[in-house]
Amino acid sequence: MSRCCMVVVSLMALVVCGACRPKTAVLPSPPVGPPPAQVTASRPSEPVVTVEPLRPRAKPPKPKPEEPPQQSAPEPTPAKPEPPGKTPRLVLDGPFTCGAIGNWIAFVRLGDIWVMKPDGSGQQRLTRGAYCEHPSWSSDGKSLAFVAVRNAPWGAGDIWRLDLLPLRLTRLTTSGDCRRAAWRPNQQEVWCLRPVPHAPEPRAALWRIDADDGSARPVVRLAEWVWPEGGHLSWRSDGEVVALTAAVGDAVGVDLYRADGTAVTLGAWPARGDLETVEDLAWSPAALDEVAVAFPRRADADRPCPEGVDWLATASTDTMRARRLFRAGLRLVGTSGNECYLSDGVSWPCWSPDGRSVAFAVSRWAASRCEESIWTVGSDGRSAREVAGDASQPAWTPVTVDG
Repeated sequence: MSRCCMVVVSLMALVVCGACRPKTAVLPSPPVGPPPAQVTASRPSEPVVTVEPLRPRAKPPKPKPEEPPQQSAPEPTPAKPEPPGKTPRLVLDGPFTCGAIGNWIAFVRLGDIWVMKPDGSGQQRLTRGAYCEHPSWSSDGKSLAFVAVRNAPWGAGDIWRLDLLPLRLTRLTTSGDCRRAAWRPNQQEVWCLRPVPHAPEPRAALWRIDADDGSARPVVRLAEWVWPEGGHLSWRSDGEVVALTAAVGDAVGVDLYRADGTAVTLGAWPARGDLETVEDLAWSPAALDEVAVAFPRRADADRPCPEGVDWLATASTDTMRARRLFRAGLRLVGTSGNECYLSDGVSWPCWSPDGRSVAFAVSRWAASRCEESIWTVGSDGRSAREVAGDASQPAWTPVTVDG
């Protein structure tokens, strides 16, 4: 082999051996920022694969304990009217310990129903827990009807029946809008004042309430609204005529109705003169044409707060001539808004069963406080005396014989 051929062979061997040596790849300097992806050299026959750098895996959040689904507040259930005979407030104050039914005066003291003898002895409280007013006796003297006020406007409430022997309470109405109570003589009926339902404008009516089952229906729809503080009901002893003494519209007076609801005029009624503004009235049990009345006799009646005299008197429905039994001075002692406070006043007359005496309430303003007491006086105007303090709204039983 010539020398030239050997040189060529040696150079080819060196080229082949150099091609087999690994080459060092020069990588560019990494840019500022997150680390670049690593590049892995692969065999010529394999594609180049880009692999993301490994990063710490975030721990999955701990599962929160499942909270019970929030329940919406239950819708308030409309209060159902309580059935007769049940109440959360009005309760009896122990058994009736005054003995047999007889000659008693029921009255109101601090919102409770009490009874006592006509001379003021034997006082016993019968109810407590709710404000009660307007007691009225049944003809046999064994039961009382009254109004128990329960969060209602202008002193309205429900009619209740209280039996004495044994002592028991029965709720007769649940409407909560009754005012005044008057037990019709010789009947199982209690009459009261209530609004006319669904009337386009306020109207009052006389309602008849069954004293046994509490069923009610309107009997007389009054032409005008009766002022809240007005409305005194009194039955004639035969149970055929009822007197409504009230402030109706702008006038104060007496309206008479028969038991069927028809208006009636008796003798010289409506009254004139002194008795034109009768504020309370009670029929005598001894005579169908005799009444006891409380009426004011005011001087300077045009003044905003006229002073004068409050009278208790008896009168005949034929002549309406008054026989005065008791007087109380009406002297202005203060005002509040549109109200006048007068020193003395007479109200709530009621007759003894024999028609010989009249019980009534006297109110006196002293030291910004109204003090009420119950008095009795003979039908001849003699022997007037106080029989009970802190008491008002007397109601005398219609019977005197124990039974």
